[in-house]
Amino acid sequence: MKASLLFFVLHVVGALLWALSMAGGFPLYHSHFLSNRALPALLTACSLAGIATAFRNQPRWNSALLLGLGCCWASAALTTLLLFPQSGVHLAIVGAIGAAILIRSALRTHRPDPKSPTTLAILFPLVLVGMLLPWTQRAAPASTHPLNPELPSFPSSSGLPAPPHWIPLGTHAQFMPETGSLRLVHQGCTLNVDPLLTFHSRSPDRFWTLFAPRDFHGPPPRSLTAWQTLSNRIHTVYTGFGTDRIEATRTTNDTVELTAFTRLADAVHSHLNTFTEVTITGHQRLSLRFSPCPDIPIEVRTMEYPRGLPARLAYLDSQGGFHVVQATSGEKGPFHPLASGRLSRGEPLTLTILDRDQPVASLTLLDWSSQASTEPSPTAGWGLPQNAIEFSLSDPDPASPATLFITLASTSVGRGFDSVGHTPGTYRNRMRIQTGPWRPTNP
Repeated sequence: MKASLLFFVLHVVGALLWALSMAGGFPLYHSHFLSNRALPALLTACSLAGIATAFRNQPRWNSALLLGLGCCWASAALTTLLLFPQSGVHLAIVGAIGAAILIRSALRTHRPDPKSPTTLAILFPLVLVGMLLPWTQRAAPASTHPLNPELPSFPSSSGLPAPPHWIPLGTHAQFMPETGSLRLVHQGCTLNVDPLLTFHSRSPDRFWTLFAPRDFHGPPPRSLTAWQTLSNRIHTVYTGFGTDRIEATRTTNDTVELTAFTRLADAVHSHLNTFTEVTITGHQRLSLRFSPCPDIPIEVRTMEYPRGLPARLAYLDSQGGFHVVQATSGEKGPFHPLASGRLSRGEPLTLTILDRDQPVASLTLLDWSSQASTEPSPTAGWGLPQNAIEFSLSDPDPASPATLFITLASTSVGRGFDSVGHTPGTYRNRMRIQTGPWRPTNP
């Protein structure tokens, strides 16, 4: 029974590593409490019992437990293949091979009676574990809330020359038609704002994006197909994964408004994506002030991955609470509060960017709170939702480039590569970027 002893030890180690590496802080009724805590505990208990039977020379019990583990692997492989026919094929093959090895070893140790109450009592819970674990890794239905506005109809640019690399909008801003991004320079700081909904990793069947086919890794190509300038307004149209349009408008010499549209024909499940991405350079000591808690500036710091210096982020909960928190290590919880306030559905959110405590620019997100998912994140745990505003420096130097990732639903915070969904429909991203005055007007 030496081989069976090794198998049981490997299962104990594997179950403990899984439990330690997966997110915690889920309520007892959540599927990820089942997968991250309850099922590993049951698997560990069965494996420890198997180790005990090996030392006590009890071949009948040892064989039954080993057979149970083999059937657990077999049921997990079959369920994975049925649930995730595109992403789970290789895992199902590995599971089937593992099942065959364990079952063969069990039958060589002692051929158990399949009708024995003892054998059935062992097989049933372990087969159930194998069936449940893949189900717990399947993403919940998409829970974002697209506004579904009518897409504006822009005149065709056919026959026009290629657009310039950049088009000025006011004193401080330039719009880049090819990339759909806005570049703003003020008080020595440079902001680059990308307003289009972009998916960096996707899943075809609601499984972990880590196992998705190669075509689902990386953002889908997007190309400019039409453009037009009208006085202080620029229109651009893009084709690619979805239907994308941008309207950039200079409203005053210090204010630019961007409105980006993305239409999704079907639900998209992804791990990494951005609703808005902002990069900031040229600062000396950066901090952010959020409109729900305007009296508490939050310093932007570097973070380390997967462990080390903690990440900082903000999110909107299902009760209208807005929270700024800091992780324990890397982007892993538990998460510790830094500031909080109220932000109702549909209410604009303003981020004021400060360098050495002096305002440089403000970014008002007019549509983010309306469309963000507030369903629990499967990777963050500890009560955090799927939406997030993550901000960090690229390295410990306070003058290093900073990045803000603003998402409606993603799993970049926490542990794992689970996917979460964007509901089909048309998403609108209206934002106002100001370099003054420093009391942004209401929309």
